[in-house]
Amino acid sequence: MPTFWTGCGNRLRELACGISAEDEWKFAGIEWFQNYILLGLQSEPHRDWHVVETGCDPGKILAEMANLFEEVIGVHFSPDMVRSTGSRNRHLDNVKALLNDGKTLPIGIAFVDLVYSVLALRYVNREAVETNFSETNGVLLPAGILRFQIRRDIERRNSN
Repeated sequence: MPTFWTGCGNRLRELACGISAEDEWKFAGIEWFQNYILLGLQSEPHRDWHVVETGCDPGKILAEMANLFEEVIGVHFSPDMVRSTGSRNRHLDNVKALLNDGKTLPIGIAFVDLVYSVLALRYVNREAVETNFSETNGVLLPAGILRFQIRRDIERRNSN
C-alpha cells in the first residue's frame, strides 16, 4: 500500500528536498537579486546608494541589500508585512520598513539611487501600477535606476 504525505506545502518541501521553504526562497531570491537587480552594478561599489524595495513582503532580501548599500528601505501596504520586515531586519541599522497605501512612496523627492520590485506588481491594478511608477519617478535621482519583475504568464492573461 502506498504512503501519502499530507500537510502544508512548506513542510512537504522540507521532507522531500531536505531544505526549509525559508532557505529555498532565500537562495532563489538572492540568486534572482544578483542576476537581475544588480545586473551591471557589481563592477563598481555603490556603498553610498539609497535603495527602495516596493512590495517588500517580509523583507527577506533586504539583509543582502544592506550589505551593499548605505540605506535600504522596504515599503509595503500591509502593516503585518512592515512589522515582519522590521522584526526580521531589526539588527541592521541601515534597513527601514515603511507603510504605504500601495500606490504612493513615503520617501523624499529625488533621494533614491535604485528602486526595485520583485513580483509585487501582480497584486495591484493598472491605476496602482501607474501611480507607483509616477511616485518612483519622483523619488529617483536623475541617474536613478528602476528594476522590477513581473510574471509574464499573468501579463499575457490579464491586461491589468
